[in-house]
Amino acid sequence: MGTKQEFEKYFFFMIMMGALILFANIYYYCYPLAVKMGATHQVIEELFLKLRDGGMFSTPVKTKLVALILICPCLLARTGRLKSVSVMTLVVVGCCGALLYFLPCWHQMIYFLTTLAGASMVFWTFGMMSRKSSHENLDEMESFKQCEKLIETDTSVNLPTRYVYNGRVRNGWINLVAIERGVIIMGNPGSGKSFSAFEPCIETMIRKGFSMVLYDFKFPTLTNFAYNQYLKYYDSLGIKPEFHVINMSDARTSARFNPVSARFIQYPADSAEVADILIRNMAKSSNRKEDFFTDSAKLYIDAVIWFLRCYQGGRYCTFAHVLCMLNHKYEELLEILVTVKENIPKITSFVNALEGGAGEQLQGMIGSSQTPVGKLSSPEIFWILSGDDCDLTVNDPKHPKILCIGNAIDRQEINGAVLSLYTSRIFKLINQPGRCSCGVMLDELPTIYLKGLDTMIATARSNGVATVLGIQDYSQLVRDYGEKEADVIFSNVASIISGQVSGRTAERMSKMFGKADKTKESETIGRTNDSINISRQKEEVLPVSRIETLSQGQFIGKVGDTKRNPIRRKFFCGEIYRDAEAAKEEMKHWHPLPIVRDFKEDEAEREVRSNPYKYLNQYFTRLVMDRNIGYSDDEVYEEVQKLYAATSLSDQAKLIDRFAANARDIAYRSILQDNYDRIFREVAHIIKSELERLRTLQIENDPRVYDPTYDL
Repeated sequence: MGTKQEFEKYFFFMIMMGALILFANIYYYCYPLAVKMGATHQVIEELFLKLRDGGMFSTPVKTKLVALILICPCLLARTGRLKSVSVMTLVVVGCCGALLYFLPCWHQMIYFLTTLAGASMVFWTFGMMSRKSSHENLDEMESFKQCEKLIETDTSVNLPTRYVYNGRVRNGWINLVAIERGVIIMGNPGSGKSFSAFEPCIETMIRKGFSMVLYDFKFPTLTNFAYNQYLKYYDSLGIKPEFHVINMSDARTSARFNPVSARFIQYPADSAEVADILIRNMAKSSNRKEDFFTDSAKLYIDAVIWFLRCYQGGRYCTFAHVLCMLNHKYEELLEILVTVKENIPKITSFVNALEGGAGEQLQGMIGSSQTPVGKLSSPEIFWILSGDDCDLTVNDPKHPKILCIGNAIDRQEINGAVLSLYTSRIFKLINQPGRCSCGVMLDELPTIYLKGLDTMIATARSNGVATVLGIQDYSQLVRDYGEKEADVIFSNVASIISGQVSGRTAERMSKMFGKADKTKESETIGRTNDSINISRQKEEVLPVSRIETLSQGQFIGKVGDTKRNPIRRKFFCGEIYRDAEAAKEEMKHWHPLPIVRDFKEDEAEREVRSNPYKYLNQYFTRLVMDRNIGYSDDEVYEEVQKLYAATSLSDQAKLIDRFAANARDIAYRSILQDNYDRIFREVAHIIKSELERLRTLQIENDPRVYDPTYDL
């Protein structure tokens, strides 16, 4: 294979030959004009007579085509920097240039001008096409030989790629055949990791019959995508999975799950784990540093959960009851918590502080738990946390599920605490043998703390659980999980897909690719001779500067393989190809998330629309009475009739629409508020009844103090 300099010489020679033939064409067919200008010579005339005899100039089109054949391919083969020129511009300029170039010879001066103008426009178009074809400067995009073979299995995710090697664009594949060994997808905001990598993973898993847990930080973006892929492939799936959504912001579309149900809290260690997860998510600083008040908060929450688990066999052991009880007066609460034997060592310090008169210290200890959980007190959250709609065993072979857990950007710390309880509970249930394939998709992982995630990635492989983590960069993971745990998570995954990253993360990725021998050529031009120096030295395969300047949709990384499906070329660097126009067209036909529960909103709306004049009369009457205090009934009636006359039918219809919307919202809020008030009443009753019982019985005779199995 020739060097770049040799090819440039060939291209230059061919272009000069084509230009010479084009010049000869113009000279031959514009000879009278050349005579008038005195641009003739006897030798040139004899040469053209010989060419004419050979048929070279039988028609003007023939020599023009020869010139194009010599020049245009050379222009296409040359590379350069990308120019900001649209395809439409290239088409228009090229067509106009071709029209002028092949214009018939009917006037010598016009022929001369149109030929030169047309040739310039055609050659410019071909030159720009060579720069548009590669989408980038080929020298900058030059990569290495990558996997071009599609390796598909029953559980693999395969992403098509385009990369540049040896000066041309090639097609490749990112074959995630070992997806059960864990995948990290990372990239700065706007790098395209969700569109290019995360969504194709979701689609492939649903198509291949995976059960799924999807954490959607920017709800409902990924949830809408997953739901419509679920509908798209539903008929082709063998065992039909159920589709559920947990949405803390809207109970209409959300299923109800109680993460501290009595069937989950079997031992005191279970309640302690729940308290630890809750505090770690509500107070992110505790992930980095444990202090006295953080430990106190965990113990206090732990004691409340275990008390409710023991009380009447766990009848009231819901997370909503826990939140409500935590915000009760601590003097009364401590008195009943200590009646459960397992709670005595947990709250001894609280009782001692209360009896010793250390009120400020005690308030600090209890306030460290009340303040975080107080943010969770809302009718929507209480509703979702106080019931159970289905089992959280997502990968049950007989009843597989696709569970989407939605967070909200403006409430991420509040919702994240509860959502982490769901995911931690789900991890325990799905990481068991004999289950179906399951995908755990965690977008924007650092927004929630998941205890035991590193263990999950390491051990769940053998149980068919594929964990896909979405992060922005490594430093974000270190900030929220700590450096040790972040290193373990990063080391446990077999595949990494990285878009544009910077700083420490870019350095880490560059080191992962290592160094390779690279040939460098330098040309020296002198007065007497030219020289080319060739040297070989080790350089980074992907330097940090290149990783930091990746364009949207471009990714680098590595893939893991298996013994059954080995992959020789595991590293990749290129563009993950996905048809954006087709994706936009598909979105136009998406279905909205289903309404899973009736809050009697339709009934309330029908009531308004079936009696429009009733609500209009109420509205107008209220307006009149607010403006004119002291009006008699007759006067009010007259003013109402005037308002009727002054309000058009279209405005009346708009008022009815507004009344109907308000009625729907009132019906929705009413049911949520009733549930909210019920939980407060039940907690108040529990505390009151226990205090009354303790007033009538001696504490040492209480069987629960000595029998830990009481009421279990």
